[in-house]
Formats: sequence, C-alpha cells, structure tokens
Amino acid sequence: MKAMKFMVTTMVLLLMICGPAMADVLDTSDITATGTYNGNLSFITDGEFPSEGGLWMDGTVYWFGPPFDPNNHVNFTFDYGSLYTIEDVVLSVDNNRDIYLVEYSSDGSTWNELFTKHEHDGDQWVLGGMDTLSTISEDEEYVAAIDFNPVIARYLRFSASETQWDGAHSIGEFQVYGSAAPVPEPTTLVLSGLGLLGLAGFLRRQKKARLQ
Repeated sequence: MKAMKFMVTTMVLLLMICGPAMADVLDTSDITATGTYNGNLSFITDGEFPSEGGLWMDGTVYWFGPPFDPNNHVNFTFDYGSLYTIEDVVLSVDNNRDIYLVEYSSDGSTWNELFTKHEHDGDQWVLGGMDTLSTISEDEEYVAAIDFNPVIARYLRFSASETQWDGAHSIGEFQVYGSAAPVPEPTTLVLSGLGLLGLAGFLRRQKKARLQ
C-alpha cells in the first residue's frame, strides 16, 4: 500500500513538472510573403475578423492568382521563432468556393499539410464573401473538415490552390493557438531521476523487509 502511494505521488510530481503548457494565441506578426498581393500584412494579425459574408477586399490581404493571373503564386509564411505545439487555427478567408492550403514545418524547408479548406467547407461558399473557419470544437464557426491533430512546428504557410474558378482570393485573419514544445530541462531531468531512484530504493527496502 505504501509503495503504491509513493508511486502515485512520484508520478503526480513528474506530471506537474513535465506537463504541457496551456494553449494560447501565438504571436503571428513575423510574416513573409511571395507574389503580388494588395493590402497590409498587418490585417492578417490585427485580431479583427471581417464580418461574415463581407467584401473580400475590405480590410483584408487579397490577390489574383491562376487562372486570372497564371504567373502570380502567392503564399504567406508565419515564423513563430521556436518550436511550438500547434493545436488550433482560426482564420477568415474569401470563401467563394476557394481552396486554401495550410502547411507546417520545423525548419522552413520541409513542409507537410496541416489541413486543406475545400470548396464546400464553411458557411459562405454558396454566396461568397468572407468566412470565418475554426478548428476549435467549441466555436460556433467550427469546421470539422479542417480539424487536425496537434503538430510541433516553427513555421506555418498559407496559400490558395490554383483552381479553375475565379482566381480571386483573400485572407482577413489568421490566429494560431499553441504552446511551447516540451523540452526536457536539466532541472526536470534531475528531479525525474531522483524520483525514480527514490522509488527504486523504497521498493528494495520493502523487498528486504519481507525477506527478513
């Protein structure tokens, strides 16, 4: 019984030390862009979501890509400065049957798909206009089709798919929720080691007492 209590106490302490941090909105102000676009990049991270169904050129960053402009390939890269556990994304985009891709990377070179917003995802794809989409299940704007499992990354990249629709796209807000990726610190390792050594010693003493 004592051994069990000791084990439980040790595990609780280790979880308190090593447990994940709470997710928060990450600083998304470090943005680089390629291609030709209109509007200030600060619109993407000012915390203000365009109204649902609102004009796609009002308070947004917008551009014309293929097929309207076959040579204009626009993407936006967000650098968070260090590795984070990316848990959720809330974004506002022109949803006139547009397809958008969000990718993640730990080094800025190798990219993987985080999610794709397809033509019929969201609320505004029939009428067009700005549309807020969220991967937070409690949000009223939650869209299950774009939800994803948490990933560890430093960079996210946003782009529009080169569809044969109208070639006009925009983004009005891009919020990312995450927490610092867990990195074992020397103090944590020492405390973990001491806890395990203490547990091993306790069990040895219990075994010795039973044999006597």
